[in-house]
Amino acid sequence: MKRTTLANNLILATLLISGCGYNIQNSPTAWVDAYKVEISYTEEGASYSLCKSFGCDRRSSIQFDADELDQVRQHFSPPATTAEKERLKIATGIGLFEKITGPKLRTFGDQAANNTSFISGSNQLDCVAESLNTTRYLLILQQMNLLHFHRPGGNVHRGPFTLNAPHNSATIVQLDNQQAFAVDSWFGANAEPAWITPVDNWLTGADPEE
Repeated sequence: MKRTTLANNLILATLLISGCGYNIQNSPTAWVDAYKVEISYTEEGASYSLCKSFGCDRRSSIQFDADELDQVRQHFSPPATTAEKERLKIATGIGLFEKITGPKLRTFGDQAANNTSFISGSNQLDCVAESLNTTRYLLILQQMNLLHFHRPGGNVHRGPFTLNAPHNSATIVQLDNQQAFAVDSWFGANAEPAWITPVDNWLTGADPEE
């Protein structure tokens, strides 16, 4: 996977070294900021820079209109009553975000995994781009006060140190017991629910088919 900045190389090296575990104190903002998956503010509102290519080498700045944000709010209404139920809402909520952003980023034809037989005119995402966009969506949910049992966590990586192929995922951390969960949108096509599983399970090389 191509890296375009020294900061990205340093992050990758850190992830490789720490591939045998996960630190729940990892910052989600450090990961997205290093790839310039940023927020800027204008008179029109917030503009979000999101990935639209392998390795997040290309990004587009988009805005969410009031109707789109209302869709997200409605998806989380009524609020979940348990952490487990909130994770189900988060999984499908990530799919909703992808449905909204697909036409804006031209990622509407993104296929599961690294399938390159994607729809003409659409952009295919790898796990780096997927994890970055998912982390940004989780941060938006936090900003909207829609998460009551979880907070966004930092990126998690598995690779040679876990005897697996290199792979990345966004995470959430349950507030009451500090358990971390991978929120992996790479395994599904655009707008499909993210796969959520305990990070300890994800690090073994598990996938949704198991």
